[in-house]
Amino acid sequence: MWLLAKRSNRTAWCQTKNTKQELTRLCLINEIQQGNLPAITASPVILQKSEKTHWVEPGNLLEERVISRRYEGGSHGVSIRIMKGVSYRVGAHRGHIVSETGIVPVSSGDFVITNKRAIFSGDRKSFSLRIDKLLDLEMFSNGTRLTDDKGKIRQVQFNKPENTDIVGAVLAQVINGVQG
Repeated sequence: MWLLAKRSNRTAWCQTKNTKQELTRLCLINEIQQGNLPAITASPVILQKSEKTHWVEPGNLLEERVISRRYEGGSHGVSIRIMKGVSYRVGAHRGHIVSETGIVPVSSGDFVITNKRAIFSGDRKSFSLRIDKLLDLEMFSNGTRLTDDKGKIRQVQFNKPENTDIVGAVLAQVINGVQG
């Protein structure tokens, strides 16, 4: 009986802890939506003049790459028997290589949002995109896709999908601040 009471207390404590974390997260989103962006002092990237870091989110940079290649083709023709054991074959062979592509992680690192840029600082690949050059922003349940004014697409998948709405709120405020 004591074990059952202890277990139910632990469950209640875990639920309270999760509720507090969710409440803190929702309060942060509310503050961001009111225009009070968080200021992070230790930035993993070198900042430009008068640039401030507002959010850092660990994640992976995704790109469309060739996953596999295979050869598809066939032949047709006629074999003419000249004598026992000797044949002459006339025909044709046609084929082509088929490539399959997919979205795969190419680098892991930090997605950094400043008041001027969206930056991915990765171990193998990085990018920096000025906010005023951002043409399209699409948020997903576990990441984001950014398109610049030249049509180049950059896709980032976050390690903590629950922070996607925070990243979206920060990006929205930064974009509105630049354009407004």
